[in-house]
Amino acid sequence: MFGLSTRRKMVIAGCVLIAVAAGLACIDQPRVSAAMGPSVQFQSTPARQVNIGVNLIGFAPAYDPETESFQEIPLTQALSSIEYVHDLRGYSIVISPGLNQPGWSYAQGGPVHDMKPFKGYWVSMENGPDTLYGFSTTPISN
Repeated sequence: MFGLSTRRKMVIAGCVLIAVAAGLACIDQPRVSAAMGPSVQFQSTPARQVNIGVNLIGFAPAYDPETESFQEIPLTQALSSIEYVHDLRGYSIVISPGLNQPGWSYAQGGPVHDMKPFKGYWVSMENGPDTLYGFSTTPISN
């Protein structure tokens, strides 16, 4: 830290820090603005191959224009594309690791949990390979 009598400056992430009586102050911070909105152009849905064994996946939900956010949905809906591989069971266990998200585990037939958008989950596949499809693409336009 800077002493109160020090007049030194330090630049961190585009912000100039100076020592003041109350501590550090940021001056001359550049302003950046960007406009983002849902894209109206058609794009294919995201897809990822999952194999027999344990796979790390993320959930790509549909954008909800009414709430202007991405909604969590039940894992049975989010993973519906890999529930079966041909006529055989696809996934059998799903684990939410509890790092920056609620921790839980699910075995097929048990209580269903919601999957949060853009979080990571471990999925155990009994059969495969198969393709996990998301529900949306990046909804941002330039």
